[in-house]
Amino acid sequence: MTGDGTARLALAGGCGSSGTTLLAHLLGRHPRIVAAPEFDVFNHPEALSLETLRASIDDLFDRRRLSHGYKLVVGFLTPGAVVGIDRVLVKRWLADAESLADFYRKVAAHMCAPRGASCFVEKTPTNVYNFAALSRQMPELPLIHQLRDGRDVAGSLVRRGKTLFYAGSRWLYDTVSGLRARGRASYLETRYEDLVADPPRVLGAILAHLGLDYDPCVLESGRESSASTYEEEWRGKRSARRWQSTPGDAISAASVGNFRRDLDGEQLSTLYRIRLTDRAVAELQSPVRTFAELLEHLGYDRGDAAVAPVNSRLRVRELRAELADHAYRAGRSLRYTRKLPDIVTRVGG
Repeated sequence: MTGDGTARLALAGGCGSSGTTLLAHLLGRHPRIVAAPEFDVFNHPEALSLETLRASIDDLFDRRRLSHGYKLVVGFLTPGAVVGIDRVLVKRWLADAESLADFYRKVAAHMCAPRGASCFVEKTPTNVYNFAALSRQMPELPLIHQLRDGRDVAGSLVRRGKTLFYAGSRWLYDTVSGLRARGRASYLETRYEDLVADPPRVLGAILAHLGLDYDPCVLESGRESSASTYEEEWRGKRSARRWQSTPGDAISAASVGNFRRDLDGEQLSTLYRIRLTDRAVAELQSPVRTFAELLEHLGYDRGDAAVAPVNSRLRVRELRAELADHAYRAGRSLRYTRKLPDIVTRVGG
């Protein structure tokens, strides 16, 4: 708990397949932490203002709002029945809250109190969309940004049935979104590669960021999440069948660099040329424009992986994938909001 004895909220995020589920699973073994399935609450723009949240809460529950960003998330409080939070309770919290931070504390207290925990770590990947704003509005709210080599992320997402354009676009946009909070005291950056190479050091740094002492139980591979944790339902996900490891397995670095096996030269060529649109660069105040530039910005070595030259056949395939992605996002946005979304990524020049 915080110095005044109240439970606290902490938000983790990062592009999907960057290891946020593993991170939450490990932290959830700590006796003072409660973790839960992805809430899809703190990633919505409405969650940045108490007044806006009050005014839009019915639309959010009725799936008439989307998160901003590349991934258009329509769900809101997805695991509500599992964690005992419904529309009536949320409305009561909103009515009673003195501030947005007070509402967040009410959520954390509900999650922590029955289980004797003091910190609720919520790990919806697209939380990163709101990291910059939250770091300004609530400097006391811990933020954890989990990074991973975008090529390994793309390989993982493609194995799970996503298109290459989707995978590269999401890593590029979502990662840059989170980086906007860099330099804020509440923001901590971690890397999947470091987590699996040196778990005690990385988890120790995260726990210190949360104001908690390190407990070696977080690394007991045979241990299920503590009694303070709601189990993540990843076991039942169809996509989990394509995971090379699950959060319950012993920590391993075996998947680091797997893009060399999963992606061929043409796929790498496409990934490297996926870029943010001018509008997205301006919105995100991005220091980079392309997938390849972001890799280098983060210090990931492009190494000796073979990259195929661009040819007309590859460009046609890329353009078809890009158009299909734009059409899917437009259809999704029109279905739920009757508005067209911004185009935020393209491929090529």
